[in-house]
Amino acid sequence: MWYATQNDCVYVTSLRDWSVLWMYQDILTAMGIYNEAQPKRKKQAFEAIAAALKDNPRVVIMDEADLIQSRLLETVRDLCKITRVPWVLVGEENLAGMMSRDRRVWSRCCAAMEFEPMSAADIIMFCRQTTDLLMTSETADIIQRATEGDIRRIELTLNQAETVAKANNSKELTSEIAKMAIKKTLPEKK
Repeated sequence: MWYATQNDCVYVTSLRDWSVLWMYQDILTAMGIYNEAQPKRKKQAFEAIAAALKDNPRVVIMDEADLIQSRLLETVRDLCKITRVPWVLVGEENLAGMMSRDRRVWSRCCAAMEFEPMSAADIIMFCRQTTDLLMTSETADIIQRATEGDIRRIELTLNQAETVAKANNSKELTSEIAKMAIKKTLPEKK
């Protein structure tokens, strides 16, 4: 989402229960074309997306793409083909397998990238970019081990740590604050 905002991309989050028209309307909304101006039929909505991207070519980032049904993946392929702009599909492990089952979809894929767990150095950088807190490598190691490098868990932990640090008038995310944040945000393993 941050990347899309910084680079004038269209960013849309996929939904498991999308119909074709619902998906089109969410894409149009992400493009800044709101409900009153949106077509109420699939063909017109498809054409509105194509026209908007031809007038203002922008990368379309579809997050949670692993949630969509295979018929919608075909529709995304059609939009990619017609608009001639890159569509970046972001999802979990099963996305590549889902795409590769359809040769016409997979043949349009120019690259697949798998994200690795965040390292302690990544966590320090992420903390610097998203909070006003300073963090030592020891604290980053504690967070990395507790979260297993999972970005969502790291974000939850940093949000909680920032709240605790502010309550204590601290500009440093100490190991004690990190441990409190981890205990509050992450379920204990059994």
